[in-house]
Amino acid sequence: MTTENSAPKTPYVHPWKGAPDGVAADLALADLVNNLPRKLTVDGRTHAETLLAASGAIAGYTAQRSLMFRMTAEEIVDPSSGIQILQSTAGGLFFFGEPLDQALVALSPVDHHKLWPLAGSAAIEAGLDPNDLPPLTPMFDHVASTLGSPREGTTSIEGVRFQAATFALLRTVWPLAMTCFNGQLSGQQLNPPVVVTPPWRPVIAALAAGRMIRDTASVLPPRKALTIVMETAIYASKLSPSIVEPQTAPVSA
Repeated sequence: MTTENSAPKTPYVHPWKGAPDGVAADLALADLVNNLPRKLTVDGRTHAETLLAASGAIAGYTAQRSLMFRMTAEEIVDPSSGIQILQSTAGGLFFFGEPLDQALVALSPVDHHKLWPLAGSAAIEAGLDPNDLPPLTPMFDHVASTLGSPREGTTSIEGVRFQAATFALLRTVWPLAMTCFNGQLSGQQLNPPVVVTPPWRPVIAALAAGRMIRDTASVLPPRKALTIVMETAIYASKLSPSIVEPQTAPVSA
């Protein structure tokens, strides 16, 4: 997989600028940034690693959902789609394939609306040396090698633990993300309320994850924060919707 391992060289502009749902996208981003830490606050405190894991999981799963929104169930299981549905030794179903990886990773210097360039830029803004960006391949390898094991959904960083399993965190925060995307918070100020269209949702989630990297920089080095976000995003991008949204019909392998 060809990847662009550097931050954008020009000032970032939201891709929805001027779009009919552009204002709704701005509001959804603000709502997610403001409400995600509150959702995860326990006894008045927010665990930085857990917040990063939740934001990464939202970003990864949103990228998958946006990709598959454009596909029928038949197209998803068609081998020509590039998506494979694999079963772990523990019996779980997971999505693999280049289209899912490309939904997270920039393929060229101008492809900068994906999670990796946006989160990487946030880590650099938080103090990470651009030459010290962590390599991506070991992150993908960690996720793939731990599926179906007790370490599934964890980070490769030694000693880092989340307050709940990543899939459980995603189950907890996904309804909040959908509430933001559907304009059910600040979007109610619009007349009529506007739902954010699927193409902008992964960008919103990626920008929110980047914000969490910057906001936790005082307690967690940005390289570690970036790794947590990316590894939980890669993992969440592989989850079957029936795991995250139990009311969803499972996809057959």
